Amino acid sequence: MQKKYFKDAQHIIMCFGWELPSADPVAVRPRSIGITELEDKFVINFMLAPNPVAQQVMEDWVDSI
Repeated sequence: MQKKYFKDAQHIIMCFGWELPSADPVAVRPRSIGITELEDKFVINFMLAPNPVAQQVMEDWVDSI
């Protein structure tokens, strides 16, 4: 079996909230979507968000691409 090597890997980092009163919450509440490019495909993954609305937004966004 041939090994598959990563061609590239990126993180898309975002902060979900009803409002951001300052820049401080961005440091403590990020959500990250990982995108890894393999030789023959892309792998997109993320951890579950504690906020169901944020979770649905991330799922919808990944499904749309």
